[in-house]
Amino acid sequence: MSVEKDTITAIFERHEVDSLHREDPELIGAAYALAFITHAEEGPEARLYASEVTLFDDDSEDGPNSYRASTAAMLTEIYDARIRRRSHELQDADYDPTAGDSRG
Repeated sequence: MSVEKDTITAIFERHEVDSLHREDPELIGAAYALAFITHAEEGPEARLYASEVTLFDDDSEDGPNSYRASTAAMLTEIYDARIRRRSHELQDADYDPTAGDSRG
């Protein structure tokens, strides 16, 4: 499967990634991972994304409770968080308190 550059651009725009940071390898990797989740072809990868996992919440007073979650939804949440975190790290690195806010 090939992911189009427009797909990655759309992901960056959805996450409001500054254009100055769109060549960052970590951001690019997370964006491609998100693209593959939604554009998986048939085979093992598609089956993985279509599957569900059972998660356990052991913080309950009644003992562990379990619930099912979509693998694709969980991975999407993980990669969304990675993009947000890395984008904020890069924005913070751009900020120079002696020069004012350079983030625009």
